[in-house]
Amino acid sequence: MTRMYATTLASAVLSLSLSCLGATEVYAGQFLKISDDLQLYYEDRGSGSPIVLIPGWTASQVVFEHQIDHFAQTHRVIAYDPRSQGFSSQTIDHNTYSQHGRDLAALIEKLGLKHVTLIAWSAACFDAYSYIRAFDIDNLAALVCIDNPAQGLSASPGDWALVQADGKSLADMHDLREKLMSDQRGVAESFFKFMNARDVTPEESDWFIRQFLLCPPYAALLLQAD
Repeated sequence: MTRMYATTLASAVLSLSLSCLGATEVYAGQFLKISDDLQLYYEDRGSGSPIVLIPGWTASQVVFEHQIDHFAQTHRVIAYDPRSQGFSSQTIDHNTYSQHGRDLAALIEKLGLKHVTLIAWSAACFDAYSYIRAFDIDNLAALVCIDNPAQGLSASPGDWALVQADGKSLADMHDLREKLMSDQRGVAESFFKFMNARDVTPEESDWFIRQFLLCPPYAALLLQAD
């Protein structure tokens, strides 16, 4: 498979996915060209000091619907879909959190944002960490990380990490990767139930699954491995 063919195929899959979303959800955002292979979809609401909202692994910015409505009353709020997630370009290459950090930097620069508050949910905290590692904190007013530790993987017991590098945890990660390739929808359904302390309705689950499925399995796998 050539890269041009693979990119065209990914675009076709995205178009089909968007057509299946349903008419009840309205997407009023726009696209920002970051590079030859990447356009980031984002919503830009309100005015004032900027807040940038970053959704977690496989998610779309639509998860921030209520937060956008609230904070846009007092701030300029930018919520976007990271590379290969949501409506943004699905790229064959560069599906890593280091690249997500560089993409975030490009978005901030191209939109001319100054003194930014970054609010990252779940694995999107790694986007923010990568941005800070590469570009420091000079242009940040604040960083808010929601529900994610400071490390992804640690071999030291007691470390604040997402996964401990022990046999059971690594086996669970391997099982997740196998399921992503064979039953992406099932993974999405289980993931949504895991994230909620209460019982979720079928309508809520379906809403989340449709966002999850916009991220192609290969990109979800690469990000999870990273």
